[in-house]
Amino acid sequence: MINTVNFNIKSNILVFDDGGMTHSNPDGTGFKIDIKVYDRMLLLAKKNDIKIQIACNAVFFDVDNIAGLNLLNPECDKILKLFDDNRSYIEIWNHGLNHRYKNECIEFFSYKDGPISYDYQKEHLKLSQDIFKKNNILPTVFVPPGHAWEQNVTDKIAKEQGITAIAIREFEKTSFKAWIKNPGKPYKMTWEKSQSINTFFRLGLGIAFDRVHFDKKVKYKMSNYVANRFPQSLLINRKLRLKYPVDHFFAHIQNLQDPNSVDYFDDVIKQIKGLKNKE
Repeated sequence: MINTVNFNIKSNILVFDDGGMTHSNPDGTGFKIDIKVYDRMLLLAKKNDIKIQIACNAVFFDVDNIAGLNLLNPECDKILKLFDDNRSYIEIWNHGLNHRYKNECIEFFSYKDGPISYDYQKEHLKLSQDIFKKNNILPTVFVPPGHAWEQNVTDKIAKEQGITAIAIREFEKTSFKAWIKNPGKPYKMTWEKSQSINTFFRLGLGIAFDRVHFDKKVKYKMSNYVANRFPQSLLINRKLRLKYPVDHFFAHIQNLQDPNSVDYFDDVIKQIKGLKNKE
């Protein structure tokens, strides 16, 4: 059997991104996120006796409006209490300030324009950490919004702000249609491990950030993404082997909008834990 990926799954198993958002899109558009998504995340952690990490955008917890953006989630107090009451099951990671730069859902590198200024990156990382500290949260892991970051710049700024690890993808794929038209360019961007802080490489589950319903077809796709076996892996990764070991998988808090999603993600977690047990 061709070994397409090495798994290094230990304390991290499944991470949910976009914590704190009021709507499915960071600009406040899309569907309104039900606060019960956090209860469902906690239920998953308890059912599987694991700690689940949630990568949060700080501005939605900005109780003192430090950033001046007036984007506080009205349910902020309830969410923070759930986090605080369940520290043995939930760990907060930093997912940037507001997940926005101009018209892109990124913050530290633009897939359209390239590098974003050092000062902008530093301001956003500092503000995000300051907001978390105001709420007695001290994230040590940073997940760049849109998985977009500037090598040897963003990670160095993060280190200055108390971050000890960055959770990233080895690559960000182009659309499938774009790849078919230009097979020699399968990725928007690729990254190496950070030279400044620890690096946690992650894989997705093949589902959109705003998917809320999961049929048999989607479940089958998810299973293939977790297993990552040849030859399906050629479509998933667009290369024969991943360069770096995978630390964890990720989804989005929006994916827990429907109560039935708990069963779906319970299966996901069990499959990932199976990978862990095979080490």
